[in-house]
Amino acid sequence: MATICSGRSQGGKLVWENARSGVLGVEQIRIKSMNSGNEDKAEGTAKKAMGTVKEKVGEAIGNPDMRDKGTAEKVEGKVQDKVGDVKKVFEK
Repeated sequence: MATICSGRSQGGKLVWENARSGVLGVEQIRIKSMNSGNEDKAEGTAKKAMGTVKEKVGEAIGNPDMRDKGTAEKVEGKVQDKVGDVKKVFEK
């Protein structure tokens, strides 16, 4: 197992280097630790849409598991949308 000796930023990515073997790996880093409110709202809207589609398809084909997963995903999207609203208030 190699020892990580240093890390440096390269084009928005953190590159870890080892003294003997060079670059060990590249890991994407975020500038902010949390998604912005707009990102959460967009992801929430997408989840709501996908959940609605799964829910309707599950009803149409008589698959209660798919319908329930769609309902759960739709609720998850609504929650994420509200989280985005809260973050937008605190971003100001």
